[in-house]
Amino acid sequence: MVGGTPNRGFANIEFEQAVMADMVHCNSTAFDTYGTDQEVQAYLLWIGGLTDNHTAFPRFKPSGTPAEQLAYTNFLTTYNTFLIKFINLQGNPYHSELAGLTPLALINLINNIPLDCQ
Repeated sequence: MVGGTPNRGFANIEFEQAVMADMVHCNSTAFDTYGTDQEVQAYLLWIGGLTDNHTAFPRFKPSGTPAEQLAYTNFLTTYNTFLIKFINLQGNPYHSELAGLTPLALINLINNIPLDCQ
């Protein structure tokens, strides 16, 4: 933060970090504090789907087969939908004027760690 105002991509970084932590720890920290029960449940379903019910990390191949490209595009679409919800949570201190940055750190990390969620 500069002068008490979040940097332009601040919420992107906070959300990306929360998604990774939630994938590893089977939590919903991105929405626990400020989200509604419905938002938490939708987010948990998404995290569970990404991790095959917390048993394996996904792999994203934007240059892969058509099916892999579709999976990557679907991930980004859903990720950005939840990012916008995260930014707009009532009382959430993580605001940004810049949303929708590709979560490259998250994608790189999960593409390079063991598949099993250990």
